Amino acid sequence: MKFFPSRCIFFFSLLTLFLSGCVRTRSLTKAPVTELYVAGSKQDRQRVYTLQHIKWRHVGNHGKILGEHYFTDSKLPISGARVKDTLYINTPGVYEGNYLIEKVIRIRTKTKRQVILKIAKAFKPLWKSISKGTHGIVVWKKEKERKYKVFTDTSRFPSEVSVGTMLSISGQQQTYTIVRTTIVKVAGTKLQRVAYEVTPELPPLKNVSYQIFQPDSKTSSKLKYEIHWRGSSFTGFNYTIGINRRRYNQLELADLLKSQQLSKEALSAVPTKEGIAMILFVSGAVSLGIGGFLALARRDDFPGMQQLIPWGIVGTGLVLTSAAIPFKISANNDYREAATMFNLTIRKKLGLSRHSSVKK
Repeated sequence: MKFFPSRCIFFFSLLTLFLSGCVRTRSLTKAPVTELYVAGSKQDRQRVYTLQHIKWRHVGNHGKILGEHYFTDSKLPISGARVKDTLYINTPGVYEGNYLIEKVIRIRTKTKRQVILKIAKAFKPLWKSISKGTHGIVVWKKEKERKYKVFTDTSRFPSEVSVGTMLSISGQQQTYTIVRTTIVKVAGTKLQRVAYEVTPELPPLKNVSYQIFQPDSKTSSKLKYEIHWRGSSFTGFNYTIGINRRRYNQLELADLLKSQQLSKEALSAVPTKEGIAMILFVSGAVSLGIGGFLALARRDDFPGMQQLIPWGIVGTGLVLTSAAIPFKISANNDYREAATMFNLTIRKKLGLSRHSSVKK
């Protein structure tokens, strides 16, 4: 027990270091600072910009609804999206609104790379029938240690379809969502054929009539959308670089932002704002602790109107803690402004924008 005071001092000092920002976590994974390559054709320089610009959101004009809970970009893969990000569809109509990303499905083959987002809230698209058959069958498929049911047709060769496509079987009110296409060999047939893994799980079926539906392309394609990386002006923004999926927090990105003059200037007031926010927050927390202790644990020492003294200390603590919030928000917004300045600066250096487009 004799070491208790020294341990308290050690832990208190360590906590102070972290709160003051003198210690940076994850410093070994901070954003890399690489020299900008400005030679080559305009296409080469555009490729350099695509790989090196800083993103806190993704913007696209070719969004496509694949099913009730599935969304993708029909032109380019959506890079950087992760679970709990927010998808905003800006095109007016039935799909306009914001959606929480529940799962990110990344498909990579020799010829195709696609990113499909599973959304928590259903889109409720207008369905259009793309194929039908009368000899549907459910069979088992085994892959390594996994065994699962799939749906196929014994009289025709089903085509590959997108994730989220709907399977409707005659005589059943339940519809099924296709989550994957695979290849299966059915007993009694000579050739392998495409089969669908669906959710929920299929019951045993044989020689059933069915239809395959997908969202009507007139209303479900070429949607304008944005995906905001999770975070806020209060908690702090997350960033990715170029087409990479690696997330960087603001401290990890600071060295890269300070490598360009305009973005460095945008961050010049951040230490002051964060310092003021920390002082106000710590002072408020201490006042809340002391005032709460006096008002509750030692309330007998403050009879009558003297109760206003400890509760006044509590109120002061609340005011100081609340006053820290605007400074923290302003510091976080400076990081986003610095990221904008960084992107504009490297665009100018690569000759991809006019000098007048860079704010000073």
